[in-house]
Amino acid sequence: LSGLVGSEMCIRDRGKNIERLGINNEISLFIKDKPFCRYVNIKGDTANHEFAEKTAMILGVSLPTQSNTVVRSEKRSVCWLGPHEWLIVDSPDSAIYQTLSNELVNDHCSVVDMSGGYKCFAVEGDLWRNILSSDSPFDLSERNFQKNHCAQTILAKTPVILISSNLMKCDGVDVLVRPSFADYLLEWICDAALESGYSISANLL
Repeated sequence: LSGLVGSEMCIRDRGKNIERLGINNEISLFIKDKPFCRYVNIKGDTANHEFAEKTAMILGVSLPTQSNTVVRSEKRSVCWLGPHEWLIVDSPDSAIYQTLSNELVNDHCSVVDMSGGYKCFAVEGDLWRNILSSDSPFDLSERNFQKNHCAQTILAKTPVILISSNLMKCDGVDVLVRPSFADYLLEWICDAALESGYSISANLL
């Protein structure tokens, strides 16, 4: 990403953030690093009452059955990825993977620790929907993608998982991408936001 922070006068080093002003000398997009989380992929059938009850007891919430929705508790988020697949987002010190693996060992299901398989960053600001929608087949309009929504889709030819922000006063999205694609995707987002202006966490560069 070194090419994004050259010697142009519109680049401003704010210590923790690098800013590039848009054509109106404004910043409309904010790209922020997210702390490491525990990611656990689970596959099973909620029609199996024993599986559904066990996971609800362990997670503290029931697995969401409505497509592209997120169920949240104080500790974790559970994202719907498919009719029989979910992604659990938890604190880094969580033992949820071990607990699920142990408790569901005799159930017909799959539990996989994906914690090393994703890089996560947040995209926020007034124009994030317009910018990300410019190269994604998924409808990111406010009508279709709201709070407590998620989507497993393609962004700039890259497989991603999008999770709506959990902040009450912030319209934004968390982007989960494989680490090997993270630099490419960040560079694409910054390039797409050139006219509107952007701010990016320095430690993402």
